[in-house]
Amino acid sequence: MSRLPVSRPQNAAGFRSWLKWQVVGKNGPLLRRLKLMSVALIAPELILGFAARQCLMARSFSQDYGVPLTHGFFIVMGGFVDVDEHPIKSTPSKESDIDDKSKGDLFSKGIALCQGLWFIAQCIARRLQRLPLTSLEVATLSFAVLNALTWLFWLGKPLDVRNQIKLPVRTSPPNHTASPPYPASASWLDRFLSVFVNAYHEADYDPLSNTAVPTFWCTTVSNYIDIRSSTRAHWLPWTLTDAIPFLSGTLFGGIPLPRVARRVPFPCRNVALAQLRAGTNCGAPGLP
Repeated sequence: MSRLPVSRPQNAAGFRSWLKWQVVGKNGPLLRRLKLMSVALIAPELILGFAARQCLMARSFSQDYGVPLTHGFFIVMGGFVDVDEHPIKSTPSKESDIDDKSKGDLFSKGIALCQGLWFIAQCIARRLQRLPLTSLEVATLSFAVLNALTWLFWLGKPLDVRNQIKLPVRTSPPNHTASPPYPASASWLDRFLSVFVNAYHEADYDPLSNTAVPTFWCTTVSNYIDIRSSTRAHWLPWTLTDAIPFLSGTLFGGIPLPRVARRVPFPCRNVALAQLRAGTNCGAPGLP
C-alpha cells in the first residue's frame, strides 16, 4: 500500500527517526514488497491468483477507456489521484510517462522470465533422460513454474507507484462522510481474507478516505460483481481467474508428489500420510 511520505528527519534526530525514514519514508515500497515476498514464500499460488485478478481488472479498464494495458495496471495500482490525493480512474497520461516511472522494463522482465523458463526446460530434459533431480531442485521447480505464470500476468505492469500522478480534479462529494483510513477501517480478519480474494467492501476501504490502495488491492467487491455480471464480460476468463489459486495449488503440490511417493516404502502408513499431504495441497492451497 502506498502511503504518504514520511518527512525527512533533521540531523539532530535520533536513530529511530532515521531508521523510520529509511524504511518507511525513503523506501516506502520496501514494506509492501516484504508482504508480497512473505506470501509468495508461504503460498505462491495466492500471488498467482492476485496477479491474474489484477491483469483481468487492468484489461477491463483498458477496454473501457481505450487505453493500453499498462495504463489499466496503473489505475488498479492507484497511480492516479485527485487534488485531495484520493485514488481515481483516469486516462490523461501517455504510456511512456507511466513506463518512465517503472524501473523494470520489458527487457529486464523478459530476462528474468527466460531464466525461469530455462530452468524448467532443464528439469524436464533431465527427467526425459532419466537423470536424477535433487529435492531442492524439485522444490525450486514448483516455485519456478508458478513464478513464470505470475511474470506472464504481470508482464505489462509497472514496477511500483512511488509518486502518484496528481490530477486537477476533486472527486469527493460535498456530503461525503470520511471513514477511518485503511487499515484502521478494516478488521484483522478482513485484511487477512483480502490476501485470498483481493477485493474490499466499501466499509473496509473507502477510496475517498484514503490516499493509496492496499497492498493486495484489485477492486471493490461491488465493482467486481458488476463487471462479472455485465454483458461484455465473458464468463470463462473470470471463472478461471477465481479458480487459479486452487488449480495452481494442485500444480504446486503435485510436482513433488512423484518423488515423495518413490521415497516412501510401500505398503507403509507413511504412504497414506504422503497422499494426505498432497491432497491437502491440492484441495486447500496455502496450507503448510
